Amino acid sequence: MALQILPPKDSKPSASSNLNQQKKQAEEHFEKMWQNNPEQFNPLRNCMERERIDQTWNLIQEFFPTPPQKTADLGCGYGIFSEKLSQMGSQVDAVDIAPSALKHLEIFHSEKIKPIQSHLPFTSLLDGEYPLVICTEVIAYLPSNHFRILFSELARLNTNEGFAVCSTPVDIYSEDALQRFLGLAETEFKIHKIVYSHHSLYIQLRDFFEIPSHFVRASQDPIYKKKYLEKTNGIKKKWMEWNSNRFFGNLWKIPKLIFAPVFNWLSQNRTSLLLCEKACRFIWGDNGISHVVFIGSRRPIIEKTPINEQPILPKQKRSVWE
Repeated sequence: MALQILPPKDSKPSASSNLNQQKKQAEEHFEKMWQNNPEQFNPLRNCMERERIDQTWNLIQEFFPTPPQKTADLGCGYGIFSEKLSQMGSQVDAVDIAPSALKHLEIFHSEKIKPIQSHLPFTSLLDGEYPLVICTEVIAYLPSNHFRILFSELARLNTNEGFAVCSTPVDIYSEDALQRFLGLAETEFKIHKIVYSHHSLYIQLRDFFEIPSHFVRASQDPIYKKKYLEKTNGIKKKWMEWNSNRFFGNLWKIPKLIFAPVFNWLSQNRTSLLLCEKACRFIWGDNGISHVVFIGSRRPIIEKTPINEQPILPKQKRSVWE
């Protein structure tokens, strides 16, 4: 899922009972997603996801040449970073809302990984406990009115000298999603380094070769078709309705047989990914950014201004009450 930040709609504050209900619904939703298709949460499922993992891990190692004593891995999923950090000696609190995700952590057999079921952005973890807080590929799953709260939560968990690592795919068809994401992050964090991925061309190319499979599945799966139609309108909606009926769905099976091997090759071939990224940077520049990961430290309540930058105030007469 890619981040598509929209201005939050006006809404009344939710009561605690409503919040508990939202937590329960979110848990049921993600647990169902894990049970139906756990592979969708596998960060090693294709070359693009593996590249993102490598970039994030390199960023962590750059700022933590020695592992932090304690780490919070929020929305841990498959636990890739939990495993890596625990192997280096860090005590990891791995947080996820789905019981199936936490159960998956058992394959690592690590005493340094503590599975914790909790709900983002309101976790049950203690204040200021973690030199490193990781929250990767999670924010896009949250309601838009929780984006700002998530960054407050990351800052709450950080120690005074700690760092937070946060990443997200960016919807390449959205306007200003990247700027909004970084703008929200900077309300709580001083960003020290950002790593961008320019995979827009690669994503569009891969999506093109997936079109026949998309229409065939929609013609056979009414639920899949209904969910897609609910998210679209206008020409896109009509195009889907037309191509996913029984007649055209059967016709698309032939292109699917031809395109599927190309799609699978693109999904796993790192060389094609890197070549597309170079072309994307050349053609579109920053407009081709499709993913971002940053590392930052939380901002103090009152930021100290260097002596040479402090304003020189004019001398004034004393007030009567001084």
